[in-house]
Amino acid sequence: MSARHTLLLLSSQQHCLDQLPNLGDRAMFGGLLTLIKRHGDCRVLHAPWKAFPLLTGASLGRSSAEPAMTLAAWARRLGKYSAVRTQLEDWMATRLDQPPLPWIAHATGLAAAVRRRTGVSWLDALRTRLPAHQARSFLRQIGDADAGLLCGGGIFADHLGRSLPARLFEPYLTLAAGRPTAVVSYSLSLARPSHQALARAVLPRITVHQLREPRSRPVLTELGVLEERIIDSVDTAFAMPAPARTVSAEHSRDIAIMIRGDRSVDLDAWATLVERLRQRYGVRVHYLHGSLHHDPPVRRALGRRCRLDDDGRPDDLTGLLAGLGRMAMLITDRYHGFVFALQTGTPVLPVASTTHKTAGLLDLLGQSEPVLPPLTGALLDAYLTAVDAVWEQRVSLSARGVRFADNACKQLDRDYAELFRRLWAAAARQ
Repeated sequence: MSARHTLLLLSSQQHCLDQLPNLGDRAMFGGLLTLIKRHGDCRVLHAPWKAFPLLTGASLGRSSAEPAMTLAAWARRLGKYSAVRTQLEDWMATRLDQPPLPWIAHATGLAAAVRRRTGVSWLDALRTRLPAHQARSFLRQIGDADAGLLCGGGIFADHLGRSLPARLFEPYLTLAAGRPTAVVSYSLSLARPSHQALARAVLPRITVHQLREPRSRPVLTELGVLEERIIDSVDTAFAMPAPARTVSAEHSRDIAIMIRGDRSVDLDAWATLVERLRQRYGVRVHYLHGSLHHDPPVRRALGRRCRLDDDGRPDDLTGLLAGLGRMAMLITDRYHGFVFALQTGTPVLPVASTTHKTAGLLDLLGQSEPVLPPLTGALLDAYLTAVDAVWEQRVSLSARGVRFADNACKQLDRDYAELFRRLWAAAARQ
């Protein structure tokens, strides 16, 4: 039976899903694709990932107009490229894979660097740098779609403000074309007035917001989003299957740490903690990679300061989940590391990251213990006290995590059935 609707998936990562360096992004987007297939009743068009990379916080700052007026001006510009320029860029886009460019891209390391940092091919990355070609292709996709959908994740945050205009511009365009639009599986952490003003120009018009934790709801409503447009849910990564544990948390003698490589880290404090864990519990300590790009340098630097029991090589998502299923505990400042621990029944000691998303997941879990602040030498005793508490309760925490993950899967099915009901009803009214 043919699908009744056409959905434009904004900033789609489908074509590079198995190459994404961030394993949390792989799980989140893979889970979203599963839910769309299960509940969307639609044909899916995949818009380029980061379709408008040249629109940055700096380009927004150069404009004296209000953000809404700047977005409108950018949108008008998309339709004003000359026919000659558009035809030239269309021609260039079809010939990027012709010699000698592929040889140059590989010989200079450009192809490998782009793939390592983003997961996309160098060809796809270069095509987004052809603005007239990109505008024509993107607007054509909007014209062929009934609705748009953006998987937000953690992109709406102050520390990622440079890319905020480009990410909001995509749903702005679908809404401007009269297409109902959803933003899903995301958290919101915007305190800077300029970022709030930009979000206020787009987010209140979004048809459906599906949040992955409750602490973002008041942020949205303060921006003018109506309560009835918000669905409180969980991260779509929970829709991805996870292997069953191979060693119970009670009998495992292994503890894992997962530390973000794109943040400042007190490596000496972590090295001391690793040795103290080994002495205190008689365990092996493993470093697990959450990002294949950012985390390997941290693993190497930490491995020079203390003994780690893993082989130092990053694993793919399947291997990461299997490895977690053998651990007695995980200590992590990665939000999706927390998600993966729940799925595999691994007791977790969560550490604060850059936003409230981890604390929000802890709220959903109903856990009263606070998220620990980033580790420093002065906090070693506090960390060990928290580890003691998790270690003593590891059997019950393991079972609770599995139950939560199972319930999260069921909740996602309910929430996405409702999300698409609303989206297609809105499309029928256009």
